[in-house]
Amino acid sequence: MVKKLNYYIEKIRNIVIGWSLKIFGLEDDLANRRWVYCQTCPKKQNTKLGDVCSMCGCVIDAKVRVEDEHCDLGRW
Repeated sequence: MVKKLNYYIEKIRNIVIGWSLKIFGLEDDLANRRWVYCQTCPKKQNTKLGDVCSMCGCVIDAKVRVEDEHCDLGRW
């Protein structure tokens, strides 16, 4: 139970960090390196929020900016 709770706390933390970095345009180099792999991914879906990964549900432009995050498909 505690392990699962820690997992969700970490995910929420990374979501907040990712959106903050996206809003302020930070970590562009990291985002650009990772985005190359996401552009051709069949799991990428265009939504009103932007490009979203259908595998994890994350907004890609925010997720690719967080150093502690990873692609659920192992692409980066």
